[in-house]
Amino acid sequence: MIQQLTAEGDDLRSTVETLKTELISSNDEAERATRELEALRTRALHENAQESMLRERELRETQSELERCRIERDEWERALMQERVLLNEARVSIDAFSRDLEIEQEGRRRDVVALEVERERASNLQSVLEDFQAGGLFVPRGILPYLIRVQPRTMKFVRQSQI
Repeated sequence: MIQQLTAEGDDLRSTVETLKTELISSNDEAERATRELEALRTRALHENAQESMLRERELRETQSELERCRIERDEWERALMQERVLLNEARVSIDAFSRDLEIEQEGRRRDVVALEVERERASNLQSVLEDFQAGGLFVPRGILPYLIRVQPRTMKFVRQSQI
């Protein structure tokens, strides 16, 4: 029985020693795991801080680029508005020139018609004069002033039509 108790005591001591060794090993393992966990946390915190800084820098760069794009868009819009103003002014000028051209063309048509009328009168008067002269007839005094008045106007229209 003593031997049995001694054997049991030795077994228990051996078990206690094994348990102590395992406990020490577990404590060492827990400390190592704690240090590793702390290192991982520190590294993760550092990486998160770096990632956060990178994201903040990217955000600032993106905001700067957005502001540059807004400024560029404003400049394009301003240039577009100026082009529209110039286009509208050009259209107004074209309309005014078209009206002026139409007025001038109408005046020209009237002048051409008047010229033709005057040419016809001059031709008729010339024919009458030639008839008078061919017949040896006397040209009445009242016709000469009229012919003198009509002849310069007729010549003016003739000169304009030749230009």
